[in-house]
Amino acid sequence: MLIAVIVVFFIAYIAPTVVAFQRGRPDAWSIAALNFFLGWTIVGWILALNRALKRERPRLFIHVQNDGQVRYDSDS
Repeated sequence: MLIAVIVVFFIAYIAPTVVAFQRGRPDAWSIAALNFFLGWTIVGWILALNRALKRERPRLFIHVQNDGQVRYDSDS
């Protein structure tokens, strides 16, 4: 029984790290570090899970050409 409880807590503890790597987050290693060092606090674990689940917004690039024309582009 005790082993089962420990396994469940361990799986819950590393959940933000697993989610970050499964979603292919570019900052997955920083989420893993946050989870490892501060995940034992409830606030640190919630922050890590929030960052792992957060949807990345595409960046918008504005290109201004020499003739004054403006072109918008995104990385998505």
